[in-house]
Order: sequence, then structure tokens, then C-alpha cells
Amino acid sequence: KVLNVQAKHTQNLVLSANNIGSRPSMHKVVVDGYDDGILFENCTNAIIDGNILSDLRYGSADQGGAVTLLNARNVRVSDCQIIHPHFRGIHLINGVACVFSDNTIEGAGEDFQTAIEVSGESKSNLVQQNLIIADAAKSITMQENTGTRVGNTIVAGK
Repeated sequence: KVLNVQAKHTQNLVLSANNIGSRPSMHKVVVDGYDDGILFENCTNAIIDGNILSDLRYGSADQGGAVTLLNARNVRVSDCQIIHPHFRGIHLINGVACVFSDNTIEGAGEDFQTAIEVSGESKSNLVQQNLIIADAAKSITMQENTGTRVGNTIVAGK
């Protein structure tokens, strides 16, 4: 799959102040396996901050989202606008000590699963002060003992 941003085995990475949207449908013809999203795999001490992410389609009904963090440690996603992700706004899989704070995530569409999901062998994570515009059942999904959520605001979607 061709993603907007993909990082593997990195440390001290900052992705800040970008406007990343889905590419026009004509690119699907040109690029085989095209998909839009941000994927950090096995990354440590990273920040994704102050970005506008629109209509990103990465993932599936089972896993993945506009921002997907796989085996991440000390990664912070904050102050982002994540608008109409196809499956999830943020998905953390097997992450430790990650923080999702002060984001606005607006979910829509029949394939939309949840705004923020924390799953797998994740632990010690924090989901705080996010504005989530979606049905309450599709707001935050955290498996037991994966972290804490506090102060998030959930409002009904359109």
C-alpha cells in the first residue's frame, strides 16, 4: 500500500503542521495498492502534532485508521483535526506510554468503526481532552488495562 506517511523503526520523529488529505481518485489508476493514511511501526519518542487529516482511508474493519501506530512507545498525537476517516481516526496496536490529546475527530460513513481505538498488548496509555463528533458507541474503544481516558467530549455526529 502507498501511504501519505510511513515510518518504521524510527526514534525522535516529529510530524507537525501538515495538511494531508486523500489524493484524487485519478491516482488510484496510476498507483497500484494506493491508500491514504499515516503508519508508524516500531517507532519511539515521536510526535504527530497540529496536522489536518481529511478523508484518509487506510485500514480495514479489523484494524488501522487515519493514524495507525503499531508497536509504538512514547508517541503523542495531539492538536490534530482528523476529519472523516474511513475506518478509525487513531488506532494504537501494542503501544506503550502513548498519549492522544486535544484532537478533534469527526467520524462518518457506514464503514466508520471508532474515533480512537487502543488494542492488543497496549498498556499505560492516555486518551484525554479530545473532541469526538460521532455516535457515542463509536467514540473511544479501549481494551481492558490498556490505559486511561479522561476529559474527552463526545457529541453526536451529523
